[in-house]
Amino acid sequence: MKFCEKLQMLRKEKGYSQEQLADLLDVSRQAVSKWESGLTYPEMDKLLTLCKIFNVSLDDLTNDEISKTNLREHKKNNFSNLVYTIIDMFEKSIEMFKQMNKKALGKMFLELVILIIILVICKMPFNYLEYLIRNLFTSLNIRYAFYSICSFIINLIYFVFFVCILIYFYKTRYLDREIPEIEKKPLNIQNEAKVPEKKKVEAKEKKETIEERKFILFDLFGNLLNICLKIILFFTLLGLCFCFVAFVFFLVLTIILALQKIFSFGLILMAMALVIGTGVILNLNIAWLFNHENNYKMLLINFLTSLVLLASGGAIFSFELTHYNFLNEAPQNVTYAHKSYTFPMQDNTFLVDAFPDSYHYLTYKVNDELKTEIKYDIYYYSDFQNIEVRENANNAIALNLSANSINFPIKKFSTMIIENLQAKTLYNYDHLYDVNIVVETSQNNIDILKQNYLAYEEEYRQKEMDYWAEEYEKQIEDLEEENYSLRDQRDEYEIKISDLQDKINELEEKLADYKARVEDLLN
Repeated sequence: MKFCEKLQMLRKEKGYSQEQLADLLDVSRQAVSKWESGLTYPEMDKLLTLCKIFNVSLDDLTNDEISKTNLREHKKNNFSNLVYTIIDMFEKSIEMFKQMNKKALGKMFLELVILIIILVICKMPFNYLEYLIRNLFTSLNIRYAFYSICSFIINLIYFVFFVCILIYFYKTRYLDREIPEIEKKPLNIQNEAKVPEKKKVEAKEKKETIEERKFILFDLFGNLLNICLKIILFFTLLGLCFCFVAFVFFLVLTIILALQKIFSFGLILMAMALVIGTGVILNLNIAWLFNHENNYKMLLINFLTSLVLLASGGAIFSFELTHYNFLNEAPQNVTYAHKSYTFPMQDNTFLVDAFPDSYHYLTYKVNDELKTEIKYDIYYYSDFQNIEVRENANNAIALNLSANSINFPIKKFSTMIIENLQAKTLYNYDHLYDVNIVVETSQNNIDILKQNYLAYEEEYRQKEMDYWAEEYEKQIEDLEEENYSLRDQRDEYEIKISDLQDKINELEEKLADYKARVEDLLN
């Protein structure tokens, strides 16, 4: 591949016009045109500057044996190229702002604001999809962590979509087009003075020196950024791998449910979209981390495909949900167990769980025939909880609630979910941990139980207050002892200071006596 062809290819890949490249090299546009047509060849200093601009070696640029494919293999993606691309966009933006007048700037910012508003409106389908996933996970009693992961992936996909569209619009609409003469600021030619040739040469050399230093600084900055971002990308890669495996499992699960006659076309489309979108992000992460070449056109097509599938799947799934019934109660096809206990009623008997909490509910049933005993009825779902009721030594009837967390009935629970989905009815599965307690005894005994519990609670609070009062008294005693010890040390130091002061006075008297003797001898 000839030098002229390489120069034209590299210039177009960078998005430079012949005039822009000529400004960077401080030559005329005709000179760049002659280089690309093969009529002339640039000097060595221009070749070195071209190597820095296009981030290639001198051998890659001038050796005709290196083909277009090999040249692109030598120019793999890395963070140094990313730094140069960002800096190049900033420089081109600043140069563009300098050339544009106020009217053109106002028009550009107005268009960008309108585009941002449209992109913000496009967030609504993503928010609705996130809302559907949250409701689904809540109804199925799935942990919050899975919803957080899905929410993160959806917001990440929207963020990438937002940034890519905004940058693409800004680059194609403004940076890559020539500014019309009417949009350029008028040049003040009258104030331009003729610069001597010697000063032009000095300015040119100074500019080349600054450019060389700037490239060295960019290389150093790019290397540091490369190290930091690769560390971040490594940990991000682990999270993306976990998400990708999770979404593949989700897709397989939807297919298995379809084989179980629980077909949801919307869920399958969303699962496919999440797998494809996560795969694209994972591919980009691996490419940046290990400097691999990527087919960005194909990745962009796959990413846009995942967005279309995600939006279509969300719409179809929301329509499918309209055919489901959501009931705020426990499922009907689970075992609802009942245990009954009888305890003798005494004057100091009380119930430890006399007031309901978020999971078990206590009600009293008046039965005047039960004057000397208490009947304790418990209703619960035996597959998910173990219930024990015992009478303590102080005549306290205590209730033990424990979930079957170790031996959780996974098979029974999954079968129940599948049956509910086949019937297109979903329940609030949190109610599987509800416990209903009915205490049956006479009204007099009920009043005594409540009063005894209040007395027990007051006694417990008093004991707790007494305990902390004793602790505070001990702390106060310790502080007082420490204070006495510090006072004793202070008295000892005062005595030592007094002794030292007496010694100082004695030495001062001796010093005065010696001075008097010396004066007598001198006289």
